Amino acid sequence: MKKQLVLVFCMLFLNILCVKTVFSQSTQEKDPENLSLENAKRIFITAIKEQSRLFNGPTYYTYGNGVEGSAIFLDTVFVKGTIFYEGVKYTEVPLMYDLYIDKLVSVVDGNAYSLITEKVSEFEVAKHHFRYFNFENSASKISLEPGFFEVLYDGKIKVIAKHTEKLGFSTKSDIPYYFKPKTVYLLEKDNQYYKFSDENSLINLLDKNKKEMKKQLQEASVRFKDDPIKVILLIAKYHDSLIN
Repeated sequence: MKKQLVLVFCMLFLNILCVKTVFSQSTQEKDPENLSLENAKRIFITAIKEQSRLFNGPTYYTYGNGVEGSAIFLDTVFVKGTIFYEGVKYTEVPLMYDLYIDKLVSVVDGNAYSLITEKVSEFEVAKHHFRYFNFENSASKISLEPGFFEVLYDGKIKVIAKHTEKLGFSTKSDIPYYFKPKTVYLLEKDNQYYKFSDENSLINLLDKNKKEMKKQLQEASVRFKDDPIKVILLIAKYHDSLIN
């Protein structure tokens, strides 16, 4: 039965692609940009809804009022973003990233549903870029579950971050639970990933001009605990500038 449903989905998706091509060609002179956007939305909705019913279920459930804090990245609800789903890029898609369950959520016709994590290679919301990483078969000895990591810097070296929300128990009777944020930072160098927790541990992982990097931070009057992203970008960019 599942194979039949998958076959139906594939045929439907291919038909939609054909219709999109013919339709866009016949109406290109009118407003190609808007037509392309509407076609992309229509294909996305059709494809994802079918897949969601098979594997995830159509509904995403919120956490109610008995919890303090938010599990949603940036505490935003369905902002328009870009997503690469099964290798296809879709833009202007309503997205919400749940850090507690590490799921990307979208909405169609007022119904929220979770996307299949393994099928999402990358996405962007509010100018934050995320990619799917799986370290299980990696040479790096990193004890992290596969999932979405924010790409903070992608040059000669790469810096990524894993944002999570942990659920804790409160002593308050009216709010028995709370979310506690946590971020793990990783440096990719020479095809290996290394964890770091502050500016010193990041600088020590790099093998060039450590004293000069620390001097750069002092002159910028910035500390990791106050602005980790600014520190990471300053160190990474300076490191890459030294490499021919």
